[in-house]
Amino acid sequence: MPDIRNLLSGKRKYVGGLLLLMFISIIGLAFSLAGSDGYDVARREILLRRIGHEILLQSGDSTSRVLPVKKIAENEYQVSFENDLTFQPGFLVNTTQRLLAGDPLTRDYVVNILNCADGSVAYGYAISKD
Repeated sequence: MPDIRNLLSGKRKYVGGLLLLMFISIIGLAFSLAGSDGYDVARREILLRRIGHEILLQSGDSTSRVLPVKKIAENEYQVSFENDLTFQPGFLVNTTQRLLAGDPLTRDYVVNILNCADGSVAYGYAISKD
């Protein structure tokens, strides 16, 4: 009989250890989900700067800077450039589709190219995964 009690108490230790491990894992998952918002925003801003950089290179400008990305509203960003530039619409569409395809949070998006002089939309398009 004493062997059965020892066996049962040993199983309780394993069950208790498993429950503790599950609890720690759930807490870790909760913290990683809560902290991922800042990471996702930063990653998205880096992607937008990369798109801007490729547009600059396509226009023949390898010395101008892509200015820091401004978050205008929830899910709305503004990419600005140091100098004026020209772009080919097809290249812009292909570049954004290629780079944003790897972002799991970007399903649908609208791109507007604004004229700096008067703020009017010089070119715009929308992409939807559906």
